Amino acid sequence: MSISPVNDDGYAMVGVTSEVTATIANLGVRDMTSSEGSKLEVTFYTSAPFASELATVNVEKALVIGETIDVSIPFTFIGNDQYRIVAKVDEDKLIAEEEENNNELYKNIYAVSSIDGYVSNISVFAGDGLAGKDHPITFDLGMANLPSEGTYRLHFNVSIDGTFGWGEVLAISMEDMTGFYPIGTGYQVGSCAGKALNGSTLTTRTDCEAVHPPTTQDGVTYETWKSGPYGFIDFNSSYNHQTVVMPWIPNKDRTDTYNISVEVSSVINVDETNDLVYVGITIEKLTTNLVV
Repeated sequence: MSISPVNDDGYAMVGVTSEVTATIANLGVRDMTSSEGSKLEVTFYTSAPFASELATVNVEKALVIGETIDVSIPFTFIGNDQYRIVAKVDEDKLIAEEEENNNELYKNIYAVSSIDGYVSNISVFAGDGLAGKDHPITFDLGMANLPSEGTYRLHFNVSIDGTFGWGEVLAISMEDMTGFYPIGTGYQVGSCAGKALNGSTLTTRTDCEAVHPPTTQDGVTYETWKSGPYGFIDFNSSYNHQTVVMPWIPNKDRTDTYNISVEVSSVINVDETNDLVYVGITIEKLTTNLVV
């Protein structure tokens, strides 16, 4: 049994579409009949790190004495771990054989990944340091060591923490009756449907919340909804870095020292030490200053 591709050290590669191949041979003393050939099947399993049936392939070939045939299936390793791949031929024993104890073979292989999502270079525009004005937050997102095939999604969220336990997760997207869209630039957002208030109900999600007063169109009243706190970017080997800019207007009635953090996550991520960045800024609330 063989697995390809592998890296220079002979390890399987996480996140890359691989091929598992089992070679089936007729080592008996006669050729298979056409009826036996129609029953020839190979089933693939994993037994570690999880147990799962992967696929059954109907070979549909009557092998003559000494003939071999390669049977392959696609498989993607999903995490850094030790895998055991098992192939079983004629598992249901539909074909009479001289020896039934050599119909199963397994291969152990370790899968590794160097794919890594990261966030870096966070900054916030200080301006005059006054609340009630836009202080855009800028940061870089990326994924390193991506294979040549496929896309890899990186999620992120932005949190803002003040003093005495105050904090919020910054809104990433907005949605109204015309559709949904990012609040900032350089990323994508998921859908979060609206809800008709006059009895005509559209799909809503539990991570949505109303953020604007209802509006009416063609006799139907709608609310505007905010999506959940995560935005995302789909990266590939030729597009692996993006600068994101998020608007942020601090509460005009609040003076505080804020800690702004951005955190990323992805299905494949080998280094968690670069998944979080933060920056601090002190903002003064708007006050009047009348003199004579």
